Amino acid sequence: MGKCLHARRLTALSGEKIPLRAGELELLKLFVENPNHREMEAFDRAIDIRILRNRRKVEVDPSRPTSIRTVRSAGYMFVPPDD
Repeated sequence: MGKCLHARRLTALSGEKIPLRAGELELLKLFVENPNHREMEAFDRAIDIRILRNRRKVEVDPSRPTSIRTVRSAGYMFVPPDD
């Protein structure tokens, strides 16, 4: 995440640069630093909106997320790709 972290952007597999808002970046950074971790904590609507925006930017198919997963009655969990 090095340079991209300071520039607040993602690089898609296609090479496209995708800009991130500050809140989206912080949430993705939290996920990457804590993969496969789920915590029982209440999430508010603002987090749901950030998750939705991040899924649109990170997931191959945002309607069927594989990396940012919903954990019923708990919140969300980041699962890194197998590659």
